[in-house]
Amino acid sequence: VRTFVAQHKAQYPIWVGTVDDLERFKLGPGVPATGFINADGEVVGRVLGEIQKPDLEHRVEWLLGNRQDDPPAPLENNLSVKH
Repeated sequence: VRTFVAQHKAQYPIWVGTVDDLERFKLGPGVPATGFINADGEVVGRVLGEIQKPDLEHRVEWLLGNRQDDPPAPLENNLSVKH
């Protein structure tokens, strides 16, 4: 993960956790899983399975204060979606 993040020059923190972290944040038993944590440390969104770039961008923009569009769903389950 660290190599991927470095190659893609991610400009935001990436948390590489353990199975215990997945359970604690209710991210399911499998990966990939993405959690969105607000400035107060609360989990405000979860995506189980692969997250698509438009959804990622919308969620990050929403957390940063751009609330012009509808809020993202608190839970999105993409585990059974095929791309």
